[in-house]
Amino acid sequence: MPSQTFIVIVSLLALLIGVIGVVSIVGSNNRVEPVIIPRTEPEVIIKEAPPVGDTSMVQPVIVPQPIIRLIMIPVSSSPGTFVPYDFMELLTSRFAEIIGLSNSFRVIDQRTTEWLAKLQGLNIIEKDSLKVSTKGTGPNREEALLQAQKNAVEMVAGFRLSSKQSSVRSMEYDGYETRIYTAFDDFTEKQFSGTVRRYEILSEGVDNEGHWVSISADVEMYTMPKLSLSSRYVLMPNISYFKMESINVNIGGLRAVKRICSLTIDLVLLDLETRLSIPIRSTSASAEELDYESYPGRPQNELSAGFAYELASITSLRALESMLSVYSRLSWSANIIMLNGMFYIDRGAMDGVKRGMTFSLSREIYPIFDSNPDRPIGYIKENVGTVIVTDVQESVAQFEFIEKFKEPLKGDKAILIN
Repeated sequence: MPSQTFIVIVSLLALLIGVIGVVSIVGSNNRVEPVIIPRTEPEVIIKEAPPVGDTSMVQPVIVPQPIIRLIMIPVSSSPGTFVPYDFMELLTSRFAEIIGLSNSFRVIDQRTTEWLAKLQGLNIIEKDSLKVSTKGTGPNREEALLQAQKNAVEMVAGFRLSSKQSSVRSMEYDGYETRIYTAFDDFTEKQFSGTVRRYEILSEGVDNEGHWVSISADVEMYTMPKLSLSSRYVLMPNISYFKMESINVNIGGLRAVKRICSLTIDLVLLDLETRLSIPIRSTSASAEELDYESYPGRPQNELSAGFAYELASITSLRALESMLSVYSRLSWSANIIMLNGMFYIDRGAMDGVKRGMTFSLSREIYPIFDSNPDRPIGYIKENVGTVIVTDVQESVAQFEFIEKFKEPLKGDKAILIN
């Protein structure tokens, strides 16, 4: 019996070994290869940024709405209009804050009313007219005569008109050709424009050096100081109407004071370049509050802090809407400045300037007057060239010329090309 049991066990083991062998053979012939899933991450392409100043890789951009800088004086009130002083201070602060949050205007400075009065009374054009006698030489009579005129302008200006710091433009006056000489004096930071209005030839001749001409010349010289390189417009807000009334009311058995305040604010923009005022439509605003705590109430001319802030906010928002109505009529321009021996546009990222913007550079070389000799109605200008912005910082932008007619000078105007 034990032998039969042993035989049965051995038979079962043999059968199990056979089954395992068959399975291994079948598995070897039908092996499943692992599936490799390809990566689906997008390929990262690294582009090298173009170096600063390389205009070949700078593409012109679609011109966005530029940000216009404003000098804002404190809010004032018309004669006979009583406005709490604390409220005018709050309105000035709140108005400047709301303007700064807009994408169209930015308040960069605040000046006093006394400063504005001095500015409005300032004569921006200084005029000198002198008669001088000079001599000029040249290869021919015409060149000698022009050199004599230039020497006359230099005598009145007090310095030589070197080619790097000056420019010249021809014009016709009283039937003969004369020239306008323009230069920027780094010491006084003023621009000089001079010309010979009339001249009389005293003597002329020819010697070993060529032709020579002596003249008596009437020289007219204009000095044009740069009043503000930071902003072109001054914002002058003025409260022309202010009324506050208090009404005793009973609400749910509780006595309270209903305070109603209304005001009208007039806005005027002063253009520093043209000296013209740009009126903006008047803005009216009102607000009201219920005062339970201070019954029978504060004096009529006293505003609670929360109520004053609400009224100032409403007024400022509506005033900003009025300013936006004249935004498209305002001129956006910049000036050329020099920093560390390099020329820059004095507008940057804070003013909406972007890399790739194009500007036209011009130079005001001579004022044009009508019946008022102290206020020019315009300027004779010359084209300096066209530039493209290659690098933008917070307050300045670097540029390269696309087309150049003149060497740039400090004080040249940069006009955004649309």
